[in-house]
Amino acid sequence: MQKIRAVAEGHDISAEQDNLIPDSLIALLERPWFRRVWVLQEVAAAQHVLLVCGASQIDGYAFCLGLAPYMDTSEGLEYVSSVEYLIRGSIFRPKYTKTDSGLITLGIRSLGELMDMYHAHDATEPLDKVFALLGMSTDGLSASELRPNYSISWDALFCQLMTFLLGPKVSVKTSNSNRAAVISGQGTIIGKVTSVAPRSNRNRDFQVTLKFMKPYQSFWSSTAWNLHAGVKRAKEGDLLCLIEGASNPMLIRQEENCFSVIMISVPPTSRETKLLQTSTLHKLILVWNLEDSKKTTQDSQLRTWLDTATLEYVEPHPEKVVQNGHLLVVSAHALVGASQFVAAINLFRKAVKCYDYHLAADDRNKIECLAATAVAYGSLGQWPEAKGIWEFIIGACYSSSDFFTQATDFLDRLIPVIRQDENDYDGKKWQAVRDAPKAKRSQAPLPEDQFLHLIEYLDSEVMNILVDQQDPWPVPMEKTLIAAARNENGGEAVLKVFLDRLSDVEITEQGQDAQITEAVFRSAAANSKSYRTIIFSLLRHKGIEVCSEIHTDQMRLLLSVFMVDYYPFDWERELLYLAKLYSKADNTTLLRLLISATGPLGIPFLRRELYLFAWDEHKFRRLDELVQILPPALDDVIATLTHILLSNGAHAVKRVIEVAHRQRLDATNIDTVNEEVVNGCCKIIENRSPAELLQFLDSLHELGISFRCQGEIESPPTQSAILPATVSKDPRFLKILTEKNVVSPQMRPFTIFSERRSGYERHGAIQERYPPAGMPDWPLYSQVPVSTKAILVPVQVEQKPR
Repeated sequence: MQKIRAVAEGHDISAEQDNLIPDSLIALLERPWFRRVWVLQEVAAAQHVLLVCGASQIDGYAFCLGLAPYMDTSEGLEYVSSVEYLIRGSIFRPKYTKTDSGLITLGIRSLGELMDMYHAHDATEPLDKVFALLGMSTDGLSASELRPNYSISWDALFCQLMTFLLGPKVSVKTSNSNRAAVISGQGTIIGKVTSVAPRSNRNRDFQVTLKFMKPYQSFWSSTAWNLHAGVKRAKEGDLLCLIEGASNPMLIRQEENCFSVIMISVPPTSRETKLLQTSTLHKLILVWNLEDSKKTTQDSQLRTWLDTATLEYVEPHPEKVVQNGHLLVVSAHALVGASQFVAAINLFRKAVKCYDYHLAADDRNKIECLAATAVAYGSLGQWPEAKGIWEFIIGACYSSSDFFTQATDFLDRLIPVIRQDENDYDGKKWQAVRDAPKAKRSQAPLPEDQFLHLIEYLDSEVMNILVDQQDPWPVPMEKTLIAAARNENGGEAVLKVFLDRLSDVEITEQGQDAQITEAVFRSAAANSKSYRTIIFSLLRHKGIEVCSEIHTDQMRLLLSVFMVDYYPFDWERELLYLAKLYSKADNTTLLRLLISATGPLGIPFLRRELYLFAWDEHKFRRLDELVQILPPALDDVIATLTHILLSNGAHAVKRVIEVAHRQRLDATNIDTVNEEVVNGCCKIIENRSPAELLQFLDSLHELGISFRCQGEIESPPTQSAILPATVSKDPRFLKILTEKNVVSPQMRPFTIFSERRSGYERHGAIQERYPPAGMPDWPLYSQVPVSTKAILVPVQVEQKPR
């Protein structure tokens, strides 16, 4: 008491004790007197309060002045601050007031405000938590259903209290086993708390600053509101909400999957509030929990009841996680109505996760949740996120016959959002997607020229949607490919849609083979962004051929497009494009153009690729053209043999030999020939069987290549390069090599000689390796020198030379 009196008289608190409530004061404030609900009426009725504790006493108003510095900074004493409010105001209150009906009341505050301030106070009879406040309220005595009646159950009284405070349009669930209620009703969020100031010394209320939503900004002249000191305190981010039928707004807070009631009644200014109820309403599911947070955390039965009661207000589903998703969506829609888009998106995304494991991609609830998410992203100006979601849900809707109509409705919602973006491509794109199915549904299909415009303009994902909905596809394939090749918004991908789906989509010209015509090439060559990739996509696709009647001048144009302004290090890639082009066309003029456009360094590479392409596609007539116009060298034939044997094409080996025998092969480049022989032997040993190695060597013999070994000299010098590949392989490989004189049986046993030079001295080491397991014990292998001539430089490490 002395400490409180000293503070009330204006004595300063030492710095170390500033805002630190003494233990003795805590012990005083924790006495039951401050927590009893019926004490409130005694204090509220008094015009002068004197607090006595043992031999000490203090005036009530002085007690409040001395207590104030500690109340503003201490947590867990909220119940004391509400009693402090009554004690402080006692000297200013009349004895009583009369209601309009003649009933006597103390007239402290409305019943809703008193419930916020005193619901944490103790009462032996739970009903007294309401009855004890009626005589203190300005409005409670007018409610006949709330007059003291001790035969009523707690859950019934609590339900009647909700109806009195919030109106008859709400639905309420209560229980006799706890002091919590779950409320469902229509409402609108009218404002958001942006800041909370400390309590004023005059009336001990909290002053909050509110940001009102646009439709309600003109209803109040001030954004500063005074809030009573309730058990639950307002925080930044809390929302001011008006339930349809309620006389006062309430303060709510988004927690987990729904909203918690912080203050059931927040008295507005004198401005009329009935007009607010005509505004847009959203479903709200609220929890008003009068239990303290400790009990809520520890009482599993209470938590289970709250979960069950809230889920009863959403669409039923066998999986509880799906119902939780529904609950999140309800709360998110309310936040969207309050322009709280970031918080709403967070809830929508949580809901989608709830749906992902249990609902199909085209489920109505999931689609609507995604659509609302896209709208929220669009409202924030986050166009990429919004468009990505819209594209997904529209695709899902188009793939489902049940949602085909709804897809166009979603498009109606998407297009206005996208039009806010500076890039109007997407607006036109989705407008086209919207028009095409609507035209089909009305049996008035779009004209061909409009479809061609769409093909030239739309991206691949939307093109797939259009293809899905147009059966048959209304545009001839040549015109389709021409338009797709012009597309600069991802022409290669758009082209791929049609090339990959030729067998799936019924085309106007049934039975006609798809061909790359001169017009298609001209269109592709004119695409400034991706002409190379588009042309290569056309050429490499197995389901399409180059038209044999293509004009030579067009090929010359195509070649000029490829060969101009490319970097020297890209020449091999460019030649591959051109070689692939010829492999698709039955046109000798095209082949001559390819040769004339290729420099001397590129001819061997071009020739090699042309022969490999020809063999891969079994175009033997085209191979004959190649032989006449671009005769193969011996190394080309060897490389082709290797390629065929490695690709399971052993049946074509004789065809290669026949081609080679038709004319004299160029065998001047001995080093390259030797390299291809070694390469062929090694690859076949590594990947194929001894029989295929034997076939390869026999084929080389037919081409005029022979092997002979004289003493320790090998000719050609293949022995030392091939032998390492045989060391760990089937012994039959080595036997074949020996029998064909590729490897000499007269050589010394296989050794690896490593030579190392360090400083100025030479050190040699020889390690002998013997025949592989299963091989006869006979002299074999050549000496394979592996010389490592590295100079080791002394390095000082930890004061020791290394």
